Amino acid sequence: MAWRLASLAMATATMAVVRAASSVADDAKTVLLAAEAMEEAGKHGDPNLTQMYASAAEHGSAHAHWEMAVQNALGWTHDLDEEKALVHLYFASAGNHTMAQMALGFRHMHGLGVPKSCATAVLYYSEPAMSVAERSAVPGNVKRVERFRIDTGDSRKMAGRQEEVVEYYKYSADLGDTAAQLVVGYLFNEGGAGFEKDRRKAFEYFQRAAEKGEPDAVAQLGHMYANGFGVDKDPEEAIQHFQEAINEGSASGSYGLGYMYLAGEGVEQDYARAYQNFKVAAEKKHLESHFHLGVLHLLGQGCRKDTTKALRYFNIAAQHGHTLSMYNLAMMYLKGHGTAPSCSSALSILKSVAEQGEVSEALATARKAFSNRQLDKAMTWYARAALAGFELAQINLAWLLSQKKRTKITATWKRDDFEREALKFHHLAAQQGNIHSLLETGDGFYFGRGVEQDIEKSIEVYVQAGRANHPQALFNLGLMYEHAVGVEQDFHMARRYYDLSVSASEEATVPVRIALAKLWIHMNVWPYLGNWTRIFGQENESDTAEGPVHAAYVSKVAKRFFLQDADMFIMAVLAVGLVALLLERARRRTLVADNQTP
Repeated sequence: MAWRLASLAMATATMAVVRAASSVADDAKTVLLAAEAMEEAGKHGDPNLTQMYASAAEHGSAHAHWEMAVQNALGWTHDLDEEKALVHLYFASAGNHTMAQMALGFRHMHGLGVPKSCATAVLYYSEPAMSVAERSAVPGNVKRVERFRIDTGDSRKMAGRQEEVVEYYKYSADLGDTAAQLVVGYLFNEGGAGFEKDRRKAFEYFQRAAEKGEPDAVAQLGHMYANGFGVDKDPEEAIQHFQEAINEGSASGSYGLGYMYLAGEGVEQDYARAYQNFKVAAEKKHLESHFHLGVLHLLGQGCRKDTTKALRYFNIAAQHGHTLSMYNLAMMYLKGHGTAPSCSSALSILKSVAEQGEVSEALATARKAFSNRQLDKAMTWYARAALAGFELAQINLAWLLSQKKRTKITATWKRDDFEREALKFHHLAAQQGNIHSLLETGDGFYFGRGVEQDIEKSIEVYVQAGRANHPQALFNLGLMYEHAVGVEQDFHMARRYYDLSVSASEEATVPVRIALAKLWIHMNVWPYLGNWTRIFGQENESDTAEGPVHAAYVSKVAKRFFLQDADMFIMAVLAVGLVALLLERARRRTLVADNQTP
């Protein structure tokens, strides 16, 4: 009896703990819903929002811990505190929050506030990458997000162009164009590009194209029957369509029949015949077939087990963005199957796979908000994706901050605040090898924009960008060697860097020609005219005091119109001279053409 009472008491206590935990979880969800409602209402800079996330984090919400990590790492609406940001990231990651795991992976990848460790970074990226890989096993389960840079205006231009192209295909398909019907069928089948996923409509468009003898459309009908997409599942009908498509040389048909043999759908399972069909399709550059050939070689099914060939097939498909191939390739690099182990290669691929998931959706939300001119929302979502290590989000946010737009978040910011924050995200993108951000970082150190001026660091960054053949960085190094800025004056090195700038980009031809002409003057004329700046009256105070009155006046004019820089003036004169020469040549060609006209 006593044993039963003890058991009853234990069960009652357990139920109480479960109810309490459930109540706490419900409280956190309620607070998060209220916080999300505030964000939707545009109250991104509201202090109450921070309090709500803090409250939900105290109740154990992984998402709330992530939001607090973002706020502490940014310091926009909350005190900047890297240590607290890391603590919140660890709690969020322990709660399986995908973006928190990626943020910690990114930090360990580059040693940002934590020890640099490839192995640790791989651990954090593995789970988000595996989640994306598992979802991608089902066709259309991973939504492809268009990736635009907003600093070039691509976001709005491409969106408008995409709508026009989609409308054109839809119009052509409805008029009976076979190729357009196939494309529209794909779009309805997968969704995206302005099309809601509708597999019944996809089936209709594939059927129209198939009736006109389009082999790939016939194969797609086979896939629809095989999977039960838009029609009742019918393996026998699928095989019939695949065979018909194969007779017309369709790679998709060979792949489809190979998969039926692999899965034993409508036919007896036969790995050897599956391998043969995949091989035929792969020779016609069918990505899914490369993936399956990799799997078969890895397992030794229907062919000889060969990890080197498996690696090769996965690599071919991975280079074209096949998600499952990318994930398998990363695992093979990590474990050293078919190749020497390479943690860095595995990490790079796992990061790319993980970025096809939740963080990609955050990027899409940010872009939509930017297109709708909801700048606070765009900044918030770009910041989330940027802290999770998404390079495109980092450069888009850096550009957005560099525009110095006043919003609720930035209402009290000064010029230095904008420059500091923009440089912060350029620095993150530069860590990932973004050359544009690397150049912006170098300029920041050179001009003291967003950071304390440091000429030596600017040279280091320009050299790094120069190794990647960035023409502007090479040109900047030429100027610095010519004028002894942070380095010893060396005209030969200056010329070398100017020449390298032209080699890197033809667009640098005109400015480099002007710079080389100026360099020639600097080397051969200036030594005979005395001090480089004396011509413009930029002497020291004692010289100015002894000089005539008109020299002081010339000095003021030079400072006003030549920006206290003889170098700028000479380049401007040479540029004007070059333009005048080109115009004169064009005029003479026109006169010659007119004289030759009968």
